[in-house]
Amino acid sequence: LTMDPPKHTKMRALVNKAFTPKAIKQLEDKIKDLTHDLLNQVKDQRTFDIVQDLAAPLPVMIIAELLGAEVQDRELIKKHSDALVAGAKDESKEAIQAVVDMQKRAEEELSIYFAHLIKKRKETPADDLISLLIQAEIDGERLTENELLGFCILLLVAGNETTTNLITNAVRLLTEQPHIAESVRLDPSLIPQLTEET
Repeated sequence: LTMDPPKHTKMRALVNKAFTPKAIKQLEDKIKDLTHDLLNQVKDQRTFDIVQDLAAPLPVMIIAELLGAEVQDRELIKKHSDALVAGAKDESKEAIQAVVDMQKRAEEELSIYFAHLIKKRKETPADDLISLLIQAEIDGERLTENELLGFCILLLVAGNETTTNLITNAVRLLTEQPHIAESVRLDPSLIPQLTEET
């Protein structure tokens, strides 16, 4: 976020390797499975909260998967990721300071978690983004530990917030404009266009 070209361009190019259409296509089944799992948890309920039950947990689960985090660590990662993007309940100095302190603790906890995962991947590479970033070079230099940690936290937070909003806004659009929902229901080939427009 605070880096300028040409280094920013080169570092962005590294991460983009994990988000090529081919790489995302390989994740498609996993995304579908996780989505079905989340929806199955609420299918017998009369109502559910689209944000809490689907839109908020799904992106973190996918990003954690991309980074190579353990399945059992998703809740922890989600909790800290949410803390990093939290806002103060009011504009009092105390409320703002409480959020700043919470965000600082969350960043420290995520740094510890990802430092451990980076160490593990240096010893035993896997088919994940962290392993890819560890092996990557920019102008003949590998990323530093701080750059690796920064990437992990940035991807986690940026992907969490934006994708949660995308899912939520899409559902809101479909509920507020039922003719669009009906068009998509009758012609599922419109789903990619709906997603892009949202």
